[in-house]
Amino acid sequence: MDAGHRLRTWELPTVHVTADSSGGLVENELIGDNAQPRWTAKRRFPSTRVYVRPEGKFEFESWARGTFDDGEAKWRFLQEIDIGLPGRFQLDLYLREDYSTESTKPCGAPSSKSATALADWGKLWGNPTLYFEYVLLDDRPDKIEGRSCCSVATFRTAGTGARTSSASWNSAANASRNTRSPPRFPTP
Repeated sequence: MDAGHRLRTWELPTVHVTADSSGGLVENELIGDNAQPRWTAKRRFPSTRVYVRPEGKFEFESWARGTFDDGEAKWRFLQEIDIGLPGRFQLDLYLREDYSTESTKPCGAPSSKSATALADWGKLWGNPTLYFEYVLLDDRPDKIEGRSCCSVATFRTAGTGARTSSASWNSAANASRNTRSPPRFPTP
């Protein structure tokens, strides 16, 4: 082959790769009192929820989101700590700060979320988990949110034609209620 000639893909030599598959997938090991797979113990993405955190596990996350529209910039900064509690419970504490180029005052919103898994992992189909969130909003009605989450995963051990598939879905319901002012009743 001359120095200026490049091989076409069908002309390249075959590459053989071998690996030891006796170890299996570590992420499928069951951990904690809930007997849940290791991969459920840590969120992969900020908006992804699969199951509750194992008892005694803490995680801190912080992120920022910017939106820009017709010269107006809005920023949202979020800080969150998740705490795995006994009995398939989880407590999340949040601090949300909203900033806008049109307002000189930032809007802060502390919130909390609790989650409970209805059973240990694999005991109920879909591993249902319920979330309830309460958000305190400055100068706006507070927000209450309920959410359900289900996760289904199918794994086979290594050496048996490894097949991995997973699916999860969320459903949410929001309700706002004004807790800062007393109810108004019509006067006769």
